[in-house]
Amino acid sequence: MSRYCTVLVTGSNGFIGQHLCTHLLEKDFHVIGVGRRAESSQTGDRFTYVSCDLLDPVNTVQLLAEYQPQYVIHLASVKSVSASWENPLETLATNFMGCLHLLEAVRTVGKDSVKRVIVVGSSHDAIRRSDTDGTNVTADERSLATSQRGWPASPYGWSKLLQAYVARLYADLFRVPVLIARTHNLVGPGMTDGVCAELCRQLVEIEQGKRLPELVVGNVDIERDFLDVRDAAGAYASLLRACTVKPAQIYDVCSGRAHSIRSIITLLHNHSARPFTTVVDLTRIRTNEPLVICGNNEMLRQNTKWQAMYSLDASVLDGLNDYRRRC
Repeated sequence: MSRYCTVLVTGSNGFIGQHLCTHLLEKDFHVIGVGRRAESSQTGDRFTYVSCDLLDPVNTVQLLAEYQPQYVIHLASVKSVSASWENPLETLATNFMGCLHLLEAVRTVGKDSVKRVIVVGSSHDAIRRSDTDGTNVTADERSLATSQRGWPASPYGWSKLLQAYVARLYADLFRVPVLIARTHNLVGPGMTDGVCAELCRQLVEIEQGKRLPELVVGNVDIERDFLDVRDAAGAYASLLRACTVKPAQIYDVCSGRAHSIRSIITLLHNHSARPFTTVVDLTRIRTNEPLVICGNNEMLRQNTKWQAMYSLDASVLDGLNDYRRRC
């Protein structure tokens, strides 16, 4: 029997998944990476990749039965808010049914081996339509019950809220040791989605002369809680073995500080190889989004030894330089 604890990571090919697998391997875990692709670019003596679609319940049960992991971190999901408006069916099916099939597999064939399941949620499950009147919002919610005060503002938000509810169902009724890591906006090397990724992509195209020296933006005065993806990977790992964390609890994975999009643009101005102007595109402004969203990582820090290591400036610049290398 291997002396290494086994962690099964769904969505291992994604932005977060690649960083998480690397972090877990550095912490001497045996990692089972799971994704829809036939192959993975991840390598390592203690890394095994399995191609599996979680929308297939039979294959998902077989996956858990064969590898019998001690821990499961569920990342696999559709993560784009804009894409969820274009294809809500795919978003809801992937995010909700994929999670449901995984938890059912843990209940039926993994109950004797799995010590903890972390479902990686999103702060969008706490962005409620009742909050989108221009008032400030904080995602300082400690239980699923507090999310019942309104409805999410996008199909993506709905999918993550339903995901959280099904996690609570399996924790309460079937004693599956599952908790939710409600994650805010992640940035850093390898990012492809989100406002920071879009700004960095445009800037690199400006530097390379592929577009006019104009950074096209939406509402630059909204403020969001940004966290480095490498810090998020550390947070998930810290929740695996923490003795005081409880099933069905929600732990905010965030920096605990809100930063405006304007401040990020200023940072990019200071580090751009070419000068540029900022152009507001009104079609990029969502009228139903709150001005400020900020998480609270107090419960995460109190129950683990985790603390953020990267500043926002370092995270954005690492992401920018990564784009420069890739493009």
